[in-house]
Amino acid sequence: TVNMLSKGMGVGLNRVALILAATVVTASFPMPERTTANQGATLRVKGAIAQNLSIAAEGKVKEFLSSEEMNEVFQRCCPLMVPLNGEERLAVLHTLVMGSELVHNFPSVDGTGNFFKDLTIKLAMEYPWFLNEWQALLILNGTTGSKDAKNTSNRVYVDAEVSIYGCKAFAEEQHPTWEEASDRLLYVAHNMRQIDTGNNVFFGNVSAVFRTSKVKDNVLIAPIDTGIYEGSCNNSYGPNLPIDCDAWKDDPIGTLEFSDHLFLENLQIWAKARNYTMVQEAEALFTRSAISKYSYSSLPNVTSKDVIRYYESNIVGNPPFPESVKFLIGYFPYLFGTQDGLNLQKLADRYNWPLVWALGVYPTSHHISPAYGANERMLDPTAKASSSLNITISKKMSASFEELWGKAAAVRKSTAHKLPPQTTIEGWWSELMQTEQVRIGPASPFSCRALDECIGVSLSSNDCICL
Repeated sequence: TVNMLSKGMGVGLNRVALILAATVVTASFPMPERTTANQGATLRVKGAIAQNLSIAAEGKVKEFLSSEEMNEVFQRCCPLMVPLNGEERLAVLHTLVMGSELVHNFPSVDGTGNFFKDLTIKLAMEYPWFLNEWQALLILNGTTGSKDAKNTSNRVYVDAEVSIYGCKAFAEEQHPTWEEASDRLLYVAHNMRQIDTGNNVFFGNVSAVFRTSKVKDNVLIAPIDTGIYEGSCNNSYGPNLPIDCDAWKDDPIGTLEFSDHLFLENLQIWAKARNYTMVQEAEALFTRSAISKYSYSSLPNVTSKDVIRYYESNIVGNPPFPESVKFLIGYFPYLFGTQDGLNLQKLADRYNWPLVWALGVYPTSHHISPAYGANERMLDPTAKASSSLNITISKKMSASFEELWGKAAAVRKSTAHKLPPQTTIEGWWSELMQTEQVRIGPASPFSCRALDECIGVSLSSNDCICL
C-alpha cells in the first residue's frame, strides 16, 4: 500500500507533507496581521505628512514639467507629453508612479545574498506571507531575539527604518522579538525605468512583482534607496556615493498617491552624482519609462548606476500569499538550467504565479556593470500559470524550452556548476528567442487597462498578457 501511494499519489503526499511542515514552522513564528497596529499608526502619520507635502509641491513640479527645457526633452523622448500643459503632464507623472512595477529581489537560497538575510524560495514555500528581512533572519537563526541590530551590517536598517520611515524602535536593540520584527517593512524598488530584472540582482536572483491594488495602501516612498542615503550622507554602513545630500531635507517620505515632493528631490539627488542637470536626469528617466517613444526592445542602454536611481517604495505590512504577488522573475544567468531554477518553477506553481525569465546583465565584480539593454524578458511556457494567460502556449514552445533547459543543465554540471561564460549564457538566450518563445515587456497603465491582472505586453503583437 505504501508503494502504491508513493507511486500513484506522490504529488498529493508531497503537498500534504509541505502543508504539515509549514504548520509546524509557523507555530513557532506565527503569521502576523496584514497590517499590525504599529504599522497602521506609522502609515497614518506618514501618509498625512506626505499628502500635505505633495500638494504643496504641485506648483513647482508643474512648472518644471512645462519649462522650455522639458518641452525640448519631451520633443526628443516622449511624444505623449508634447501637447499637454503642466497640469496634464503632472497627471501623467501620477499615472507613471501609480502604475510602475513594485519589485522586491530576493536570493534563491540562503547565503547567496551579501550582508543581509532575506526571503528565499524555501521560506516562501513554507510561510504564507512575504517575510521581511528581520523575520527571515530570526527564522533562519531558529529563534527570536537573535539578530544583532548593532552589527554594522544591520545598522543601515535600524537607522532608515526608525529615523526615516518612523517604525517603532526595538525595546532591546540587539534582540528584537518576533512581534517587533513583524512591525517592520519590506524593501521594494519602484521600477519606472522598466529594468528587466526589476532591480539590481545584487539584492537577489529572484524578483517578485507585487499586485499594486493589494499593497498600495501600505507603501511609503523615499526618493532614493535609503541604504545609499544612509551610507553616503549619514556615515552609516553602506555605499558612499557623491549624491546631493542636501536635496532631501528632513527625510520626508511619500505614498503612491502623494509623491510630488519627491520627484524633484530624486532628480536633484542623482544629478550631482554624474554632473547632470535636473533636466538631463529627467530625460534619462522618462526615456526609459512607459511614456518613452521607444519600444521596450529598443530602449536606451543603462548601467548599474542607472538601475539604482529608483524610488524606494517600501511595503509597511505583511503581504499575504498568493494575492499580493502578481508574478515572479528568474535571473537567467544564475538560475536557468539549475536546481534553484527548478525550485523557482515549483514555487511559481505552488501559488499559481506566472514565471518570467530576465537576461539582465552578466554578473561582474563589485556589481558595476557596463551599459546593457535591461530589456530582455521571456515567459516561462512550462509554468502552470502560463496556461491561464490569454495567450496560446504550444507544445513545441514548451518542448524547445525544456530541451534547452536540459542542455544548460548538462553544461552547468560539467563545469561543477560554475557560472558559464557570458557568450554561453547569451547563446542560450538567443537560441530560445529563435524558438518562438513569448518575449514580453512590462505592463503599464498606458498599455493595459486591467493592469492588476496583466504581467506584460507581447513584443510581437503588442497585446497585453493577462490572467
